[in-house]
Amino acid sequence: MEDDFAEGILQNTTGKMKATKYLSVNAYGAAINAFTILSGLLLKGEPCDDICVVLDGDEFRTPETKVERINMALTGEDEKAKRLRRLAGSKSYNLISLMAIIQSHMFIRFCALI
Repeated sequence: MEDDFAEGILQNTTGKMKATKYLSVNAYGAAINAFTILSGLLLKGEPCDDICVVLDGDEFRTPETKVERINMALTGEDEKAKRLRRLAGSKSYNLISLMAIIQSHMFIRFCALI
């Protein structure tokens, strides 16, 4: 699935719900970039309560592969690094999972589409 296609699905779904104003979409290219971007936001201390990273599903399909990439982007064994890795894992969705969240009326301010 291409970035434009995934964005179209998000825009179409939120548009039907009259919720497009609650969604801000940013595309960041290759899937591997998602983990770097999310890690950077977390390390910077940005509020990430309403942020998620959306993967279109052609790479990093399993939770294990996502955790592996998060661990590579957020290194360290101190408590802060461990906490940020757990948080990063809860912010990564595939497109199908995100559709279920959107349809349950949980709106997201920012999505990095990969």
